[in-house]
Amino acid sequence: ALPGMLALGGIDYITIGKQDLAQSMGFARLPKGFPPQVLQAAAQAEALVRGARVRMKDEVMEVARVNGFLADGARAFLAGGGA
Repeated sequence: ALPGMLALGGIDYITIGKQDLAQSMGFARLPKGFPPQVLQAAAQAEALVRGARVRMKDEVMEVARVNGFLADGARAFLAGGGA
């Protein structure tokens, strides 16, 4: 279904829930790690997402964290909290 979803457009970002993916592939809830089939399916999904020029969640969250660090630093500087 992923190609059809990507074709809709207007998607801000995609996240791949490997635990959910594993369960949909018939694997029981896994305490840690994933079978190679799940990792391969996740990699294929990520390639489709990137091929459609849609961002992955981790990329979006990284930018948000950096922006937060910059804003926190500016607030501390303006408040006179520098060294």
